Amino acid sequence: MAMIKCPECGGDVSDVATTCIHCGYPLKEDEQTGKSTDSTDEMKCPECGHAITDQDISCPGCGFPLKKKTKSKGTIVAIAVGIVAVLACVLIVIYFVGNANPVEKYIKDLLANNNDRALTTYNSKILGKSDVEAELDAEIRKRADATYEDFLAEKTSEDQAKLAINGYCESLKGGDYAKTVSDKIDNLATSRANYKQAVDAESNNEWQEAYKLYSEVIKDDPNYDTSQSKVDELKDKIRESYINQAEELVKAEKYDDAVAKIDEAIDILGSSTDLLKLKSEYDEKKYERADVDIRNVKWGDSLETAKRYERCEIIEGDETGFVVKDTLEGKEVWVVYAFNEDDQLYQVIYSFVDNYSNYDVYLSDYANIVDKLTDKYGAPSKVNDQRSSMANYCSTEGMALQLGYIAKESIWDLDSMTIKSRLYCFDDLTFLIGYQSKDIKERESKDNL
Repeated sequence: MAMIKCPECGGDVSDVATTCIHCGYPLKEDEQTGKSTDSTDEMKCPECGHAITDQDISCPGCGFPLKKKTKSKGTIVAIAVGIVAVLACVLIVIYFVGNANPVEKYIKDLLANNNDRALTTYNSKILGKSDVEAELDAEIRKRADATYEDFLAEKTSEDQAKLAINGYCESLKGGDYAKTVSDKIDNLATSRANYKQAVDAESNNEWQEAYKLYSEVIKDDPNYDTSQSKVDELKDKIRESYINQAEELVKAEKYDDAVAKIDEAIDILGSSTDLLKLKSEYDEKKYERADVDIRNVKWGDSLETAKRYERCEIIEGDETGFVVKDTLEGKEVWVVYAFNEDDQLYQVIYSFVDNYSNYDVYLSDYANIVDKLTDKYGAPSKVNDQRSSMANYCSTEGMALQLGYIAKESIWDLDSMTIKSRLYCFDDLTFLIGYQSKDIKERESKDNL
């Protein structure tokens, strides 16, 4: 006897069986009639004899159960295999979830604001592992750059870009780099806003504002090249406008205002050779004065007039005069202006302030000054050089000067003023040139030269 498979349920049955022992399916034809035993006209209920078919589970007449609906062994095996496969998948998922890429898990928690869980992941699975730390750093950098590129290409809004980059900034690796990218996003957003405002300002003929805003468009901004062209175009317009205004002020002899106008242009456009040259010219014009007596003043000028025409910074002063610091023949000097009770300039004195340990240098400087004055005003009217016999016992003229054994004075007696150059040393060394008006009275409380 051999075993065969039931064609209905797949169960194992004997090859001589007429019906399946598992499901009752007829297996052989009736030997007398040659008909299959599953014919409805020959199948009877064993309980009541009612006609039945091979598809009936129970007798339609009395309800007697005819066959048991069971699952085939193949079906059971398939179900079992399916259950095992599902369990295997669950175990695999559990394994990989528990051992997920710590970098991905850390970043995911950061972006979800799960900072405590992110920190736990970092401390347990990243910190101290140089390769994982490097992977995290590289991943944060890559994502930060991608965020900026998307914003640059206008694929994302500023809010979306900032939301993404802020999460990366919190990373313990790569966070500092993400912060620099965050700054780039801010700068680009500001640049775009500047460009839009510049366009509006230019359309309203607000050239200075438009120039300023176009100048602040950054190189990363796609509008940069256009902005630079606008900067060059507006610079010429602004320069021309300010120069025209300055020239009008010069015509009105408002030189200080003209200089201030050029300074405004420089503040807006930056320093340039042409603007600096104009400023220098206007600055000189305000000091231009004909028929001056000494420096840039005239005898009898008021205190305010003298201050106006003085180029050097005023160090100190009161109603009797003021002092400035200047140089004369390369030597540092104090220049003292003196005014009388009627607020009239009557005296100007240059006092040399350089200090030398070798007093022969003073004598050399003095001789040079006398030569310069002689070139300008002619030979001195009088020379009052004094020399003590004690000077003969000094090794040098400088030593004799230092000890007070010699003193020098030259006087130029001109039509409008008297000039005196003096060099002597009593307690302290005195080296000066004095100019005093002959027509303007001196202050009563002061000695004249």
